[in-house]
Amino acid sequence: MKRTLILLLPGLLLAACDRTGGKLETKEFFPVVKADQNMLEFGSVAWGELQTQTLIVQNRGDLAMGIGDIWIGEDGMEDNWAVEVDWAAMRCPEGSGGDGGSDGGSDGDGGSDGDSGGGDGGGGSDSAAPEGPAPAPADTGDWYGDGGGSGGDDEPAVGEALGPDCTLPVHVTLEAERIGDIYGSLHVQTLTETVRSEDAEPSYWADPDNSQLITILHASADKGAPDIYIRPRALDFGHLWEGETEALLVDVQNTGEGDLTLGALYLDESCNDGFTITEGWDEGQVVRGGAKTYAEVTFAPADDSSASCTLWIESDDPDEPKVDVPMQGNTGRDPTDCAPEAIFISPEIGYQHLDGGDLPIEFKVSDCNQKADTLDVQVRSGVQWPDNPVLVDTFNPPDESGYVSLAIDRDKLGRGTDTIVVRVKDEGGNIAYASTTILWRDGYPDSDDDGDGYGTADPTAANYDCDDTNINTFPAAVEIYDGTDNDCDGEIDEDTEGTDDDGDGWTEAEGDCDDNNIDSNPDAEEVPDYLDNDCDGQVDENTTLSDDDGDGYAEADGDCNDRDASVGPTAIEYCDGIDNDCNGLSDEQDGCVDLAANPLIIGGIQADRDTMSVGESITMTVLVYDPDGESTSYAWTPDAKLTQAGYPALDSQASATVTFTAPSELPNDAEQQTYTFLVQVSDPGLRTDFDSIDIVVKAEPVSLSRITETTVKAGCNKSNGSSGAGLLLPGALLGLLALGRRRRRED
Repeated sequence: MKRTLILLLPGLLLAACDRTGGKLETKEFFPVVKADQNMLEFGSVAWGELQTQTLIVQNRGDLAMGIGDIWIGEDGMEDNWAVEVDWAAMRCPEGSGGDGGSDGGSDGDGGSDGDSGGGDGGGGSDSAAPEGPAPAPADTGDWYGDGGGSGGDDEPAVGEALGPDCTLPVHVTLEAERIGDIYGSLHVQTLTETVRSEDAEPSYWADPDNSQLITILHASADKGAPDIYIRPRALDFGHLWEGETEALLVDVQNTGEGDLTLGALYLDESCNDGFTITEGWDEGQVVRGGAKTYAEVTFAPADDSSASCTLWIESDDPDEPKVDVPMQGNTGRDPTDCAPEAIFISPEIGYQHLDGGDLPIEFKVSDCNQKADTLDVQVRSGVQWPDNPVLVDTFNPPDESGYVSLAIDRDKLGRGTDTIVVRVKDEGGNIAYASTTILWRDGYPDSDDDGDGYGTADPTAANYDCDDTNINTFPAAVEIYDGTDNDCDGEIDEDTEGTDDDGDGWTEAEGDCDDNNIDSNPDAEEVPDYLDNDCDGQVDENTTLSDDDGDGYAEADGDCNDRDASVGPTAIEYCDGIDNDCNGLSDEQDGCVDLAANPLIIGGIQADRDTMSVGESITMTVLVYDPDGESTSYAWTPDAKLTQAGYPALDSQASATVTFTAPSELPNDAEQQTYTFLVQVSDPGLRTDFDSIDIVVKAEPVSLSRITETTVKAGCNKSNGSSGAGLLLPGALLGLLALGRRRRRED
């Protein structure tokens, strides 16, 4: 209902009736724009989620309020917000006159009984229409229907007029396109109709001292869904001997925001029996966002043969519900493996055994990978018994020292010169030899110049010596890397570090780190196979199995850019055009966080009023959001007209909230003056944002209401016996009511 107070003129208070008539004064308050919430809080939402809330805009005044543009402020996050004005759902109190005055000055809309405009019994207003800042350009979006407004081409667009106490639902929709805090602002511009004639009155009005309503919008978004991350994505147990075990861990981390529920953990049916899961979890275990757990797998080989297996991990991750972790053991050449060694202690080369008894020998064996008493040892004849060379069958040394002392049965020896060979083999299949020569029941050949028992230069002879000047060169001698044919077989340095055993063009002496693997040599390309292919002492460097940027993740672990330490599966997704967290999405697609972003002023400068009188004070403040979480500093700049006049306009120029006190008088006796204030906010990186506001200062008090006069017709009915004194009390009561009437404005 329309709220009016009727003041009887003094003459009317002193008499019950006046045959000459009188006038009624009606006081009407200009519109007051209000919203049911100063901040529209959406709370926590999931990234990509749509959520709509409604803000109720109300006209708290007595006259119709023009609604201009309603828009989302350009605060830096405006793409997350949308607005829709529901004019069809506008509600007004019964008898208020609907939309308050969209038909000009008619008494149907906005003018109850003609009191508010140029209706019947008018008389005009004794106050001019309130003035304020120029309205923002009107949006002609869908909510305007046919364009709205009344007037010519230069008339500011208006959606509709909002009558006294009418409410208007404004629907604000959030679609979270980023992660973290999301701010915005909703702006409602109020307008006064521009009239063409001096005698005409506007049919709708702006709020006289606060022409624009600003409501802050806020939400906090997270991804909401779980995201499983497995590390490492493959397990290599290396090389183990029978009886050894190795346990490795697989970390399972939830890099998402929502809970991750783990399912089954099991080994593939094709797995080698040496693999077992020794620690895990129960199905249904929940891993919170950012937390992790682990599984342990143990490899205990039954032998030294190559073994493989696949570990399967199931969860409710929407993108990877089932993840495989390949595993292997005893695969490829063991880079720590070494060949055994054998050293003859006695007899020395060229020993003569003339008594015809058993032949005593001493030697020592060793290996860097296993105990000496586990090595397989044989003693053989190198020359005399080619068809059955074994003199002492395979045995293990008696203790860990590797020292062996034994006698070769005389029945296995033949008259003449022979080479006694000790053959030792380790569990890795590596073989080593040691050799010496004996003359059993025979003398040195006349042609033996070096004393090794061999001396004939004829290759077909039994005692042929291919180099009778070198005691270490004789048939079946151990071939060593010295550039000579030690064993007199016509080949030089075969099966030594000087021989290219795998045919890749490189010998061990030339740098081949695995001369049994054609794919390993100094010219080879390093590939992800857990081997040192290029023989530089590093394994799998610059491949998908190596962490090249030092962030703890290799490409095989899901690092999509192993040259950038800021990119990896658990990295924060920043708004920088890069897929930082390696999930296939980048920036806004993945809900990014601003990197080194400017601070943002949300909703512009907010003042409790934008129109004031001389000598009055208002408060101006800014809400600032810094995406980096850094502190901000403030620098306010008053209007140059104030600083040039030496007027200290602000109580502070370095805080978020300042107070402006208007001058006590305006220059040049002006009726009003507009002052512009600028604020700049900065973070420690000198990134800035700024905004400005215009404040109108009037020489006279700002009109918050108007008084209209209505003529009362003469006449009095004396038959009722009433007296003038009988009307004094009601008249006085009305006067008190008028004094008690205040404009209702909330802080």
